[in-house]
Parts: sequence; C-alpha cells; structure tokens
Amino acid sequence: MARVNVDECWWSDPRRDRLGALVKSSLLADAVALRAWKVSQDYWANKCKLVPIPIFRLLPHSDALLESGLAELRDDFVYVRGAKDRHAWILSRRQNGALGGMASRGVGKQREKRTANASKRKQTQASSSSSSSRNKTNNALNAQKYDFEKLANQYPRRRDLRRGIKKCELQIKTQEDYDALASAIGHFAEYHKSKRTESQMIPYFKTFVSGGEWREWISGCPEQSANQNFTWGDPDAAPVSHA
Repeated sequence: MARVNVDECWWSDPRRDRLGALVKSSLLADAVALRAWKVSQDYWANKCKLVPIPIFRLLPHSDALLESGLAELRDDFVYVRGAKDRHAWILSRRQNGALGGMASRGVGKQREKRTANASKRKQTQASSSSSSSRNKTNNALNAQKYDFEKLANQYPRRRDLRRGIKKCELQIKTQEDYDALASAIGHFAEYHKSKRTESQMIPYFKTFVSGGEWREWISGCPEQSANQNFTWGDPDAAPVSHA
C-alpha cells in the first residue's frame, strides 16, 4: 500500500517551515514528513490505529516531528497530524471492496452450491485412495523390516506359505510380536517333529497365524493337545467342532 497523499497546502504549512528549521533542510523536512505519514498509514489501515511510541521513535528526527507539531503524543501512541484526512482513501477503498465482495458472493452462491458436492466426492475419493495407499505402503515397509519368509520356512507344513506370510505382514507390527511369533513357530515345529505328525494333520501357516492360537506356543507347548486348537485342512474352511 504505497500511496500517500500530499496536498498543495503542505507546501505553505507553517509546520513544514518549523520542521525544516529543526532538521536544517526543507527537502529533508519533506522526506521526514513523508516517512512519518507512510508509517502512520500502515497502522491507520488496521482499524484506524495510531503508531506505537516505540515504533515512532525509530523514525528519523522523531523529536523534530513532535516539536514542529506534525506529531502528537496520545497516551502510549503517536498521532501523525493529517492522518485522518490523508488516509481516508483507505477506508473508502475497503468499503467499496466489501460491497463488491458482497455482490460477487451473491453471484457466485449458486456456483458454490453446484461445486460443493463434487468437491466432497473428490475429497472422499482422495481420502479413501490415500488411506489405501498408506496401508499398502505400511505393509510393504513391514515386510521389508521383518523376515516373514524366514519364519514361514521354519513352519512344519510347507504348502501354501504365501498366504500365511501376507497375514504376518498385516498382523505383526513390532519387533516384540515378531520375536514372539518366531518363538511360537519354533516350539510348534519342534513339537510336531517329536510327535512325527503327518503333514496333512498340521494346520496351514495362514491358519496358525490368523487365529491367534500361535500365541499359546510362545513359551512352549500348551497344556492342551495342539489338535484341539486348530481347524485342519483348507485355511478358508469353516471351523470344525471337536466333540
């Protein structure tokens, strides 16, 4: 906001002469006054506020401005004489802008209504896509962080390990859980090796991971028979009740 009005009357204003005498130059007086009006304009634009004294004291020849009568102390602020008239255009432009804004809002109201639903749909789609992307990224990072394939290769039933690995990527998120799963697989494999369990009687890796029963094997063989804790065969089959 660089505009500052300088009226013809300024050139004959006795305060200009007093300021010129104080700063030893009429041209310097013009520059000092112009600078003061510019600073006052910056504050006047903000709800007609006055210049704080600490800011005013930063101006060149601030004492001369006060002594010449071009500035006036008002409590903790300074009023630069002529600010009300010189900066009236600011308030006028702001009022005109407000009226123009109201007219524009009226014209654009229907357009906003038409675009509101489209914007919401886009946001919902973007949010859903972003969430899906984050989940995929997190699972990929999880797979890189933990060697689930190594654990799967230790499992006593070799068939269809890939689906079990996918379950691991979804469920195992911490090093503590990874170590616990590794311990459970070790105990489980050792148990069935000692029992010489036939492969088809051992649950699929996906079943072992999905049901959460693997946690019973973290510290060793659970008290109950392992055969009571799993659904044998296809991991997607319905649970079988054991009487």
